[in-house]
Amino acid sequence: MGLDISLIKNIKFIASDDSSLYTDDEFDDLHDNYIQLRNEYFEEQSDGLISGFYDGERVGVDDIDRLAWSYSSYGNWRQHLIQFSGFDNINELGINIEKLHRNNKICDVINETEEYNRIPFSEMTFFSDCEGFIGPKTSLRLYEDFKSNKKKFRDYTKKKYTGDVSAIQYYTDKYDILIKYYKIASVNNGVLLFH
Repeated sequence: MGLDISLIKNIKFIASDDSSLYTDDEFDDLHDNYIQLRNEYFEEQSDGLISGFYDGERVGVDDIDRLAWSYSSYGNWRQHLIQFSGFDNINELGINIEKLHRNNKICDVINETEEYNRIPFSEMTFFSDCEGFIGPKTSLRLYEDFKSNKKKFRDYTKKKYTGDVSAIQYYTDKYDILIKYYKIASVNNGVLLFH
């Protein structure tokens, strides 16, 4: 098992995903033909998009690099991003990491302080690693974070992994792919779907 991050652009709401509104066949038909977006624990990153079935264009692996990780690899990559952003010890911010990992609502977990609001990448680093989606407005903020910190991230990674060419390549390649994903999502009414 692992984590895939799919990019879906030009999304359009089709129907509620409340199964009680449909016969089994109707619900199966919706599930087979549309993309189900759910984000009940991290609503802030949804940008007001409600859970439901959406139509949209999946950006295929032929069009853009694929993002797929094992859970532990993604966890390591995300931890590297947190360390790069300057908050190696997030307890300094009053964040209960155990609650965060149990996918509680971010607003119920994070102490909304000035320090938190200045953390680059926070909408991604404080997000589920197994389900949910990041909407177009949040994608724009993350795109700006990734774009403006690209050189610093490369320098940080090269220093941290001096001599380990494969680690440097791994971290910087994933970073570059995420820049592409967030840019496309932000300008094409898209979402990044974590599944």
